[in-house]
Amino acid sequence: TSQIINAAELTPFALYEDPSQKLDIDGVTVKYKIGAAGLRSTWRNEHVSVEASIGAGYNPKESATYSGVTMTGPVWAKYAKLKFSSKLFKFYSLQTSLVGATELFDFYGDQLTGTYSARTVNGTVEGKMTNNTIGVSVDTAKTFEKFKLTAETGYDLWEYSFESTGVVVGSSFRATSEKDVKVDSLDPYLSIGLEVPSKLGKIVISQRFKKLSDVGDVSLSRTSAELVFEF
Repeated sequence: TSQIINAAELTPFALYEDPSQKLDIDGVTVKYKIGAAGLRSTWRNEHVSVEASIGAGYNPKESATYSGVTMTGPVWAKYAKLKFSSKLFKFYSLQTSLVGATELFDFYGDQLTGTYSARTVNGTVEGKMTNNTIGVSVDTAKTFEKFKLTAETGYDLWEYSFESTGVVVGSSFRATSEKDVKVDSLDPYLSIGLEVPSKLGKIVISQRFKKLSDVGDVSLSRTSAELVFEF
């Protein structure tokens, strides 16, 4: 077993993703931001590594506007990710690798509220956001003693589905409005990371950038931090 697996890691992680502007999709304006935290486990040998992540996300103020109604409220999410990395070749002291990943946010909220003609609107929202990645990473390997730099680039297929229901109740009526939206976007991405050793373990901080070309002039920025324990 020790010849197959050189090291295993347990990693608490946190991430935050923020679009540059609201998403305007099929007559629905969505203000989405998401944060997630959880645990990641990595198995590796000298050639490949596989990491699995699971966690939870929360947005205290998700909002959607359609048919002249804006509903806002908290949304919870389940988060999961599976990533594969295979070493390719070394270029001087730089290690290149092929990477692939699939990532899922499954979100739900049933406490959204808004107003319509001075009446309160109560609503629910649920949906999924997935991200499938293929790319190449380059890191400084053992060039520096105390830290490692990593750059990764490739393509993401980003898919977002959103189902929302709003209910208005009056003294003699009850009205329901429903709206479903789906969108996808295939775009290049760039990620830059820094790994620094500490007394507790390795600290990894990264920043990821991309645009959603099929959703208008919208760019996404994701900041993530990890504390890696090796055993």
